[in-house]
Amino acid sequence: MSRRPALSDEALSWAHRVVWILCIGVYLTVFFGGIQGGAAELITLGRAVAFTLGVALLGRLALGLLGRASLPVAEGQSAGQQGPVGSPMDLVSSTNVAAQGHEADAA
Repeated sequence: MSRRPALSDEALSWAHRVVWILCIGVYLTVFFGGIQGGAAELITLGRAVAFTLGVALLGRLALGLLGRASLPVAEGQSAGQQGPVGSPMDLVSSTNVAAQGHEADAA
């Protein structure tokens, strides 16, 4: 059974952008929160960089998993296989064209 990627290239590109936005948001939040809280700038800078790298590492891990995710491709029935072909609705519908015309007129 063949498989196809779970996410398109465009969706994967958006996932990369979301990781970047998260990294920037974490850095700014931790840095400005630390500065406003009265901590030393160097300690606040180090803390902001550490949290940002942690988010980036988790994001890259998630992007790697999303990039490798795949879904099975549903293949149709080949000519050599036994069994009914078509949708279940085809089994119920009539092959009589005149009867279908009367049903359409009645509706």
